[in-house]
Amino acid sequence: SSLCYFRYTLTVVTLCQPTAKPTAKNTWSSRATNPMKLFRRNPENPNCAWSVRFSVRNKIYPFSTQTTDKALALIRAKDYRNKIVGKQFGLADQMKVRGGAPTLASLVAIYDTLPAPVEHTKKRNVSALKAVLAASGLDLTARVDRLGAHIITAYQSAMLKAHPGSNSAMVSANSNVRMARSVLSKAALLSYRATLTIPKEPIEGFFAARFLKCSRPTKQLPSEEAVKTAVEKLKEKPDFYRAFLLAAVAGCRAGEIRHARRSWLTGTTLRIGAFPDEFRTKSGQERSVNLPQEAVDILLAGDDPVYLVGSRRHQIVSVELNAFLKANGFAGIDKPIQSMRRRLGSLIYSNQSAAIAKETLGHGSIAVLEQFYASSMNKQAPVAMPG
Repeated sequence: SSLCYFRYTLTVVTLCQPTAKPTAKNTWSSRATNPMKLFRRNPENPNCAWSVRFSVRNKIYPFSTQTTDKALALIRAKDYRNKIVGKQFGLADQMKVRGGAPTLASLVAIYDTLPAPVEHTKKRNVSALKAVLAASGLDLTARVDRLGAHIITAYQSAMLKAHPGSNSAMVSANSNVRMARSVLSKAALLSYRATLTIPKEPIEGFFAARFLKCSRPTKQLPSEEAVKTAVEKLKEKPDFYRAFLLAAVAGCRAGEIRHARRSWLTGTTLRIGAFPDEFRTKSGQERSVNLPQEAVDILLAGDDPVYLVGSRRHQIVSVELNAFLKANGFAGIDKPIQSMRRRLGSLIYSNQSAAIAKETLGHGSIAVLEQFYASSMNKQAPVAMPG
């Protein structure tokens, strides 16, 4: 009987032994409770710290625990993952409370309906915003929460890479950034919030990036000898000469020269912006400039029945005239046509008054006039026909 009892006992032990082994289910549950997979970048080095890599919202987060103790490394890895998960879902919850971020296109649509600034300035600011976004591969279809300082930095880097060492490139980059930010100014945001929910953090980041450090380029005026040399050559090209006179005697901008019509002349008075259906000035207001009779006779001597410069006015004003002037007396001056407008403003400011110069050039205020012409307001000869 004792032998039988021993066999029975042995049999019981044998039957109970397999149940002590972990099942596949137990193994899976242990992995689920410990999803962190620690590894060493250099397993052969005993001083190599443990690292971990995990994914949250389809984004990989690598992390070094900065310790060789595996237990401590596991604790640090779990804490780091909990922070990432909490931050990501916290942002999502905040966006849900705000109703989601609108697209930049929806902001621009409201911006176009605002009473100020003027239409020309709105188009310029929106174009600058598109250029800044393009550097990061974005456009107006992107949502507002995509904004941030990184977009400004990417645009500035692109400008510096395209024009290495150019001070004018840095000035242009700062100007475009300033105009792009105008679409998201405080006054504009107050108008948007009436119908849209705007997230605060991306807008603050978009304004946080600093401007590039650069010196304002000096605006050089052509000398009297350079003007005389250029006029002698221009008389051989009547279309070029008429465009030149509109800048030198009437103070017209490049766009005003391209659109200048015979109908704008009433006697010796050139009425710029008098016909809004044909052309609107930068300020949206009409301005009148009195011209010498000699200049009027030259302007009306063209063959084109409508435009003063002629049928090729776009090519002449945009490219050909500037290149011609640089080759004939205006060497070293960046924008010869604009320099003649500045020269006229300097002459009127120095010999007559700032108010007359403001009205002639169409500036918004005397402060703007002084800002652009303060470096060139020396006493010069009275205004006369160039050459």
